Amino acid sequence: MCRYNSNSPNSHFTQKTICTIAQHDGRLTLTDEHLITTDKGLRLKIPVTSQQCFKEHLLENFNIDYEKV
Repeated sequence: MCRYNSNSPNSHFTQKTICTIAQHDGRLTLTDEHLITTDKGLRLKIPVTSQQCFKEHLLENFNIDYEKV
C-alpha cells in the first residue's frame, strides 16, 4: 500500500500537493485548495485562494518556509 500511495498515478498523494500532521485531538491538512482542521471531530475547511496564501499557511501551521525548501 505504501508503494501505491507514493508511486501510483491514481493516488491523490502523487497528483496534488498535500501536507498533513496529526495533532492532539485531530489533524491539520493543507492542499493547494484548502486548509482543513479537524479537532475533536469538528471539521473546518478554509479555502486557499492563492499561492501566497498557501505559503503563509505552510509557514504558520507547519513551520515550513516554502522559499527555503
